[in-house]
Amino acid sequence: MPNEQSAPNFFAVVNDMAKRFVELMQSDYRMKRKVGRNFTNAVASGTLEKSLAYRLKIKGKSIDISVYAKGRASKYFLFRENGVNGTQKSQGAPYSFKRGSGSKPAKGQMSPMQQAIYDWMSIKGIRLRDKSSGKFKKSNEELKQTVAKLIMFKVRRDGIKGWHAFDYAMENIWDEYEAKIVEAYGKDFTATLENQFKDI
Repeated sequence: MPNEQSAPNFFAVVNDMAKRFVELMQSDYRMKRKVGRNFTNAVASGTLEKSLAYRLKIKGKSIDISVYAKGRASKYFLFRENGVNGTQKSQGAPYSFKRGSGSKPAKGQMSPMQQAIYDWMSIKGIRLRDKSSGKFKKSNEELKQTVAKLIMFKVRRDGIKGWHAFDYAMENIWDEYEAKIVEAYGKDFTATLENQFKDI
């Protein structure tokens, strides 16, 4: 089985491929998504995108790249990546919101999910319109918290569609690196043969 000493070119290319894999996932997060009639950047703070890291494991002919999120984003990375089924709508996800689940906040406070939506509204600079006049409403704390709660109820009901950036990276990485890996392995194999027969 090759190791970093016997196959330095192969390991260097595979390590570079793992870094590129994370870059492809990050670029997928930055792509604009269609929301309603418009295309918009669904990323708010960029915390998840910046937190991505990888673990590389090579065993025999198997190359295993594990992507994970560091820090605060580790709490929601898999939910955002794979999606969450709602209480009334399936997203084909391995996770689900359940009726009555979630921590109940203390009086006068927001739940963690409501707070996250509230923060997202602030980062995105979302402004509320009056239905009848079409004009922007004058925002206040109570109104923002109420809207955040309504959005939370809708998210729990409909679920969260998975981002599947991992799948996007998988679809694009091999075409870019297949020839490089074969070439690197060939260089290491040739070097190994030359070392074995140099004294013959």
